[in-house]
Amino acid sequence: MQRTWANGASAYYLKVTSFDDYLASVPEHQRAELERIRHIVRNAVPSAQESVSYGMPAFKYRGRPLLGSESRATTSVSFHSARP
Repeated sequence: MQRTWANGASAYYLKVTSFDDYLASVPEHQRAELERIRHIVRNAVPSAQESVSYGMPAFKYRGRPLLGSESRATTSVSFHSARP
């Protein structure tokens, strides 16, 4: 993973190219929670595709955004849902 920083809309974020790259960049407790979410989404929507959006791991359904998440804060994970 190439670790370059870019200026996002309101904060700096680490540019990653895959869901796994993002998981590798976060602390273990956050990685475990994101893996749990990944498992839930894969079970609920098997055809959802993993992607990266705005430097955050995300899922797409039928080519449209479904769910995005981030864990840059040290104690929390945020979710961003979208209508497919």
